[in-house]
Amino acid sequence: MLTQRLSHNSLMMSMVIVLSMFIIIVVVWNTNHATAATPVTLPIEVVSPDGGAHEKSVAIDMPNSASATQLWIQAHGLTYQEKASVKINNGDWIALRNDTSGLAVAAPARYFGGIGGGHQTIKLTLDLPEGTVQSGTNTIAFRFNQTDGRASAFRILQFNFLDANGNKLVPDSAFTQEDPDTWQPPFTSTEDIAKGEQLWQEATLVESPGQPAIKARCASCHTQDGIDLKYYNYSNESIVGRSMFHGLSEKEGKQIASYIRTQDFTNPGRPWNPPFQPGPGLDDKPALEWAAGAGIEWALDSDAETAEYLPDAKSDVIDRNRRFRTVNSRETPLVLQFLDWNHWLPEVHPVDAIGEDAFFSHDAYTRYVGIRDGLEGKKDMSKEDYLYRHWRQDMDRWKNFVNGDDSRDPNIIGKIGTETPEKYRAAYDANLWAAVKSWEIMQEFNLNEANHMFYGVQGEPRSWHSNRMIFNVGPHIMKFPPPPNEWKLIFDASQPVNDWAYATDAWYEMSMILGGGARGSWKGGHHDNDWKYLWFFIGDGRGHEGTKEERHRPMQGLAMSYKSIQEIDGGFGPDGANTDSFNNTWWGFSVRDGRPELGRFFDAAWQDFSMAEGKAKVQPLFEAWIEHTSAFSAEQWSKANFQEFNRPADYQWGTSGEAYPDYLRDSITTLRDTYNADASVVNGLANFGKYVYPNNDWDGLKIPTSDAMATPSGVLVEPGPDFVKVTWDAVTDATSYNVLRADSADGVYLTTGVKVNDTSFIDAFTRPGQTYYYAVSANKDQDISGRSESVSAAAGTGMVAQWTFDETSGTTVKDSGPFGLKSSTIGNVSLVDGKQGKAASLDPRSYVSVPQNLARWGLNDFTLTAWIKTSSTGGNDFNENTPGIMGSWGDPSNGAGFIVGGLDGSGKIGARIDYNSDVVRSEQSINDGEWHHIAITRDDATNQIQVFVDGQLSATGTSGNPERYSRAWSIGRIDYGMQSFPGTLDEVRIYNRPLNASEVEQIYQGSNN
Repeated sequence: MLTQRLSHNSLMMSMVIVLSMFIIIVVVWNTNHATAATPVTLPIEVVSPDGGAHEKSVAIDMPNSASATQLWIQAHGLTYQEKASVKINNGDWIALRNDTSGLAVAAPARYFGGIGGGHQTIKLTLDLPEGTVQSGTNTIAFRFNQTDGRASAFRILQFNFLDANGNKLVPDSAFTQEDPDTWQPPFTSTEDIAKGEQLWQEATLVESPGQPAIKARCASCHTQDGIDLKYYNYSNESIVGRSMFHGLSEKEGKQIASYIRTQDFTNPGRPWNPPFQPGPGLDDKPALEWAAGAGIEWALDSDAETAEYLPDAKSDVIDRNRRFRTVNSRETPLVLQFLDWNHWLPEVHPVDAIGEDAFFSHDAYTRYVGIRDGLEGKKDMSKEDYLYRHWRQDMDRWKNFVNGDDSRDPNIIGKIGTETPEKYRAAYDANLWAAVKSWEIMQEFNLNEANHMFYGVQGEPRSWHSNRMIFNVGPHIMKFPPPPNEWKLIFDASQPVNDWAYATDAWYEMSMILGGGARGSWKGGHHDNDWKYLWFFIGDGRGHEGTKEERHRPMQGLAMSYKSIQEIDGGFGPDGANTDSFNNTWWGFSVRDGRPELGRFFDAAWQDFSMAEGKAKVQPLFEAWIEHTSAFSAEQWSKANFQEFNRPADYQWGTSGEAYPDYLRDSITTLRDTYNADASVVNGLANFGKYVYPNNDWDGLKIPTSDAMATPSGVLVEPGPDFVKVTWDAVTDATSYNVLRADSADGVYLTTGVKVNDTSFIDAFTRPGQTYYYAVSANKDQDISGRSESVSAAAGTGMVAQWTFDETSGTTVKDSGPFGLKSSTIGNVSLVDGKQGKAASLDPRSYVSVPQNLARWGLNDFTLTAWIKTSSTGGNDFNENTPGIMGSWGDPSNGAGFIVGGLDGSGKIGARIDYNSDVVRSEQSINDGEWHHIAITRDDATNQIQVFVDGQLSATGTSGNPERYSRAWSIGRIDYGMQSFPGTLDEVRIYNRPLNASEVEQIYQGSNN
């Protein structure tokens, strides 16, 4: 039950920004007016320590006033109507409201409410009566009028006068930017600074001037040590003013400001620059500066500007092994302005929502404290040991008690409830509290790159391990269906709709960026985001002004679609986890989340693009998707049947409310009729539909073949291990070719190679022993030829990967197998003298990261061979704490996981497939510090495992039936257990079949000599 304080008028509910403390803004004490000869220092901060009217004025010189027709302003923090007013010279005060005569908020902010809307930094113009501006010196004043019970300031980031053509009349030289690096603490004595720290941690506060005391302290809603205010460069004046707003004295405010100013922490941000706002060059900065964002200038003025930062060709989207490449969302600028730091800070702390006893005993709080203890080395282990052994799991569990699995007892959101406006606000603020504390953990302990150690090249250089902590901040997850329009979180009361959808869009987009790279996690790309929900909030902008076309954001939608498909591509097809359809949909490649249309970019006309330009942006994504999905069989798709989107093979159009076959049909017709898409794309999509859902007229959607084009001839096939090479003769005037593949001569031919620019193509990662039928068609611009005669080939078996470690420098490790998997060393991997040439010596928690899920081979027919040298031991149980060469730890309760080349407690080498099976280990120990050749084979038909040492069979046993959604992305480490092989590796090979004893002996003798 909420405490009594939540019954106050919602305008006074503040804790408000309580400690949002410093939520916004701007400060100015009464100062002398500047003279025209003095450059105006920006920003102009106007703060109200008591919540009442406060103003600040500056002087500006205008040599030619007659042409000034408008005042132009860029402001931060105009969070409600008439919060601010402006006056020029001796004119009247003009209130800044959306309905003020002559006031116009620029797009895109006006589509999201303008003043008091979703964008916290907006640009606006104000018409000026003739004679308002005079030649010579002009005085312009800005006034904070009255608090709404939450806010106490705003900032003027820029202003100027405009002529009738919109040209700025005041030169840039008339302004200067304040430099935070020149700021000094108000007090310098150690006593005052220490007092400031004490006040930060312990001072009793009021929610706003004249209101009751609250239980939360400054450190409750901000970071525990205030580094967020240092990081985002909140000025001394704003900190002092906000302290006074919350009931402290001016001296106490200055003591807190002195404590903040003397914190030894980086300070790249500004209060108006939204955290994590994406933009070019952000990755070039230190990881600790990522949270500062690329700057408000990279919150684009139009969605169309994103286009130049999206992939231009299929090769930018997918590699030759049909794996989706990483699209860097951190540097893809968007029209969406992310929330500023003020809107991360909670207004109502959970301790004021449910009381001290309930909050401090709740797992949402105790688990946060436990994570801090672990990272501070207070858990009988070093920070490093805690980070690698427990941190990720603890972050996952913390999320569950904040806003995750509500089967817990219950999570903090359930404890607060959402059934009244006050509880709804408080529940959202509890999510914000957790978001701020997540920021605190990631920045204070410099963990923005920690996931790269866990996920390697399958992850991204920077990401948060939040397991939907940030995603679930979106009020869509917190409360569905949406609340009444009067229930506001960000918008002010004047807005005609609530901000349920807008806030959700902002947090979902931020989560997409923060959670990038999670496809390498145990459960794949769903770990941090539920993509189906994310797309719903992009389609029409969820704004409430402007036409649907004006609000439409097709480029942002495309960017999201690229990202979602990449994240869902976790190394398996749609049949992910055996035959469990629920796990298939969530952890396999899913049309629920991994489909091009996800970003709803077809929902409205593209205002800023011709159809030809739109086609150029859309086709690369569809081309890559066609190639990727052609790798999966109809049987795999049938196992992925689930109630959302995917449907059984006998599905007929229009018989279900939400069905992917219907979406696919609509996409094909839109591409064909609206975007004039190439026949190779339209027909490739139709063939996919016909293959998976045959009881529909997909052929009727196709573009007919061109009689004017010759059909390719001379098609030849050459099988190899897990691939088939297809070649053909060139066709005169053809601009590209399509390689088609079927399961039978008269079957449906999927397009495995779209618009190939050569006369050869490698169909990679086929199924060994499967016979395929290949044909080729030719393209000339948009047109397509008929299909050639088909030829058949069965994919072969053999060596599919080999790492010799003969590099001389750098972090890249070459795979000399047929797929050329570009691998990379993670951690401290040293190149030392090996059995042949160089070898990889692994320090604890270092490994070689591989861009392919090795479980593809390790859980089927396979052989692993390697030369190893070690003097160490591992664990007898072969679990998450076992060091090994390849494998993945999962959930022991359902048997998930496999370990190949594991080292046990007596120095024996072996394997375990599935935790419900026995360990098969060598008879002899191999940890004598000498080189030994090992080979481990598995026969999928019989589940037999054999272990060879130095060319001789040492042990034979039976494995279990592995969980197919295990993900193994490493050589020299068991994934998710984080235990590296304690020694040196050389000549590591993987085969896609079990080698026999003679072949193992031959490899041993050949490489030994």
